[in-house]
Amino acid sequence: MLRAFISFLLISVFTSSVLGSQFDNGRSEPDNMLSRLPDKYLEMYHSRSDKYRTGSTSYSVDGSSNPVQFQKSVEKHPRLDEVMATSSSFSFLFLEDGEVIYDELPPEGRFKKTFSNDTYFPSHSIGKSITSYMIGHAICKGYIASIDAPLDFPLMQNTLYFGQPIINLLNMVAGDRHVIGRSTFISSGRKFHGDFPLLSAVQAELKDTQPLAPVGSNQHYYSNYTSDILYSFLMYKVGAKDWDSFLRYFFQEHIRVEKPIFWQYLPTTTNYNVTLEEKIEQGVGRYGFYATRYDFLRIANSIMTDWQNNTCEGLYLKELYERRVNRNINVSFSNYSWQPGEDPGSWANSAEYAGQFYAKLNGLEDRTILALVGALGQEIIIDMGKSRIAVVSSNQERYVDGRTLLYEPIKYGRIQKKPDMIADALTKVSKTKYDRTTVGMTKRFECLKRYAIENGLAAIPSNQEIEKLISNLANNYFYRSHRQIVKAGISKEAMDANKKALVRLVNFEGTNEEYCSKPVL
Repeated sequence: MLRAFISFLLISVFTSSVLGSQFDNGRSEPDNMLSRLPDKYLEMYHSRSDKYRTGSTSYSVDGSSNPVQFQKSVEKHPRLDEVMATSSSFSFLFLEDGEVIYDELPPEGRFKKTFSNDTYFPSHSIGKSITSYMIGHAICKGYIASIDAPLDFPLMQNTLYFGQPIINLLNMVAGDRHVIGRSTFISSGRKFHGDFPLLSAVQAELKDTQPLAPVGSNQHYYSNYTSDILYSFLMYKVGAKDWDSFLRYFFQEHIRVEKPIFWQYLPTTTNYNVTLEEKIEQGVGRYGFYATRYDFLRIANSIMTDWQNNTCEGLYLKELYERRVNRNINVSFSNYSWQPGEDPGSWANSAEYAGQFYAKLNGLEDRTILALVGALGQEIIIDMGKSRIAVVSSNQERYVDGRTLLYEPIKYGRIQKKPDMIADALTKVSKTKYDRTTVGMTKRFECLKRYAIENGLAAIPSNQEIEKLISNLANNYFYRSHRQIVKAGISKEAMDANKKALVRLVNFEGTNEEYCSKPVL
């Protein structure tokens, strides 16, 4: 009882402190948290985010007069009931061979607000993939020559991006890792995502920059800024005169969405109203958008249809796929982690990047798949060969249950009666390897502390850090790296001082007696 109370108190204090810093502005992302957010906070964040959909810098395209309609053969599954009642997911749709097989929303009464087919969800970085799809459409309409066309946007002169083939930016191999982080500039630390137009950076952090050599080789480096540059470049190539008609045709005639699609421009450097021409000159393009759940499915279905029918846009997508690059991350294809509380979805389970899409997914390596991934658990997976699409809208990554909502439907066409047997077998093996019980972990830390006192080791974790670690690793049977152990509760100072010892303790495969006989190698 005491241990349960301590675990609850630690999670509550941690959640409250993080929520205080991450929810104040209404838009920041509650990612990398060590427990699922309470329902009231999931709902609150969605409501706050939705207010920005129609803000002062927003613009929209109306739905089609002839939206795509889907045949339905909806099935129920008890595992789905549990997932939609307990996970961070707000919406799940699964399409196979043109028919909707699963159509799930949270159960009535879970949230105060009602989620429905009219509810809007933010794309987050799914918008990167849609920006790429729009660039393909612009190529097909003659606005851009090809994916090897140079980035000839005058605004970007005297920056490392100017003149590079756009495939370098699409694949995020532009050699810019020395200039930008994921959301900040290296030199100034200034956040760039959503705060000002490209012009501001061109005159400051990007001025006279040069790409790292060799450009376009083994240089994949993910950032938000590259996609904003691509969107601004797209606006420049289409031009102010054609921009609205371009968007209308793409979404109303090509994709045939049902409801309006909403975007936001980046703010301009001036406080007064400016023309679209001036906005394009300043580089206000921003990749994120808002859509309803079924319109996300319509967008994905359009991508799949183009691919399968070898349309001009489909050939563009296939060329991106052929020229995909390695993401340079460690993806273990023998032990996929589509698990709640584990690494988030397709982002951590894909080895390759295909022009703003993810490819070569863990456990699905033999399939031709494009995945669209956004922060907070937004996911679309498209299996071109099997004609399957899974769409998830969520508000917290790591607690989506990707195995149930993404992996199994795409792999098998249906959610399995029992969890995937391969994953179950791996979990059973892991359970025999690592003792993460409170008794076992406490015993090993006692032995490590005793050894530290006897041998003068410094910066051993405090009791509070140890309790937090034990609480957060409960029911986690997978190998934990030093970074994951820090996220779970151990201070960076303690980890820096005793990295080898702490990683060994958490992942020790023998008995406690064997460990205590030699706590430090």
